[in-house]
Amino acid sequence: MIPCLAFIAARARAEGRPSPAADRPLLLKAGIITGTALFLSINFQQIGLLTVPAGKAVFICALYMLMVPAVNFFRGRPAGIWLWLGIAAAVAGMYLLCMEDSFSFSKGELICLASAAGYTFHIMCLDHYTPRLDVFFFTTVQFAVVAVLSAVMMFLFENPSLSGIISGWAPVCYSGIISGSVAYSLQALGQKNFDPSAAALLLSMETVYGTLGAWLILGERMTPREVTGCLLMFGAVFLSQMPCSVRTRKAAVRG
Repeated sequence: MIPCLAFIAARARAEGRPSPAADRPLLLKAGIITGTALFLSINFQQIGLLTVPAGKAVFICALYMLMVPAVNFFRGRPAGIWLWLGIAAAVAGMYLLCMEDSFSFSKGELICLASAAGYTFHIMCLDHYTPRLDVFFFTTVQFAVVAVLSAVMMFLFENPSLSGIISGWAPVCYSGIISGSVAYSLQALGQKNFDPSAAALLLSMETVYGTLGAWLILGERMTPREVTGCLLMFGAVFLSQMPCSVRTRKAAVRG
């Protein structure tokens, strides 16, 4: 992120605009709050994976797609009928993709549910702060908070070694750069002017991409159950965008 920040700051100076990091108190406050939420969400998810099968863990952690519109409802921002229909289809599709055994709540599953609550809070924080701050400076502070908190917990509860980090350099770099810095920066950028309930639904599509990637890249076979789950998830996205299409057609008629 540092090269991006240097480029953005230099461009702002050249154009005579205020520094993107001018409101430092708000930038630090937002970064600390969202960074702590993201740290808890990521680590609860990984702790849950120690005892919960991956498919079930993904399904429970993705329940933020239900929690976000529920929180918005109590904030006086209820979701429309099309979005709720999309969420229902997404939950059904996620269940078909991820769940293979009975649904229950063990200690590990409750930890995964805590992760879903953390992701919900993180999405709501992004909805609150991204319109008021430069996204890239904001997310960089957020990542710094995640890194510091994770490093502290790592030294307290684990025995890290340089050889272990070097041997796992590929997944470490991919997790940190692509699924970490790039993905969460794009999430913040996308949520700058986007409904958080619809954003939560779109973010849950990661399971579909994982399933399709396993089929296309790894050569794994997709079962009819998985195909149905993917179709339901894609249908959910289209349903969630129906109000946008209706508004566009009405605007075109008025024009």
